[in-house]
Amino acid sequence: MATRVVAAPRGVYAPVGVAPAMVVAKKSPVALIITIIIIVILVALIVVFVILYLRKKPATKCTTDSNCSSGMHCNLGTGFCVECTADSQCSISEPYCNTSTNKCQSCRTNVDCPSARPKCDGTTKTCIQCSSNSDCSAGAPSCLAGTCVGCSVDGDCTQAGTPKCNTSSHTCRECLVNADCTTGVLNTCAAGVCVA
Repeated sequence: MATRVVAAPRGVYAPVGVAPAMVVAKKSPVALIITIIIIVILVALIVVFVILYLRKKPATKCTTDSNCSSGMHCNLGTGFCVECTADSQCSISEPYCNTSTNKCQSCRTNVDCPSARPKCDGTTKTCIQCSSNSDCSAGAPSCLAGTCVGCSVDGDCTQAGTPKCNTSSHTCRECLVNADCTTGVLNTCAAGVCVA
């Protein structure tokens, strides 16, 4: 019977006295260990993904308000529990239901607001006192975060004797620091007033 001779792989050299065809290439132990580690890591990742997938519960859609938690209502169009789908589901303080967001809000337009807070904020949908300085009166001419105040910057203080704005109290004062007092011996600022 004829013997099949297999040539040694390229790069493998036969020891002295051994025919090249008889050399068997052995895999490095380090390479084998690395391969095993990679396989173990891949198997572990697969197991983790399978566990996470099995634990994930599909979102349960509602069909009636009874499927929702207390104070929530079923939006039949989407099948999700929401804060409101109609005005009747909102409170006195926030009587209007925004059907786009399914959230209760204080107002939709200025008409919904009381005279003390006649403006409906377009972002927060809450009633505010002002949206610009033009909404405020002379006594409190500056609009700051929806409220009319005495001043928010020095430019709001138009009286000659009180040209500085105290941004903590939002009132116009004669001075804020000693450097504001430049009249003779009255060179010290105390509680917004220049004194000696």
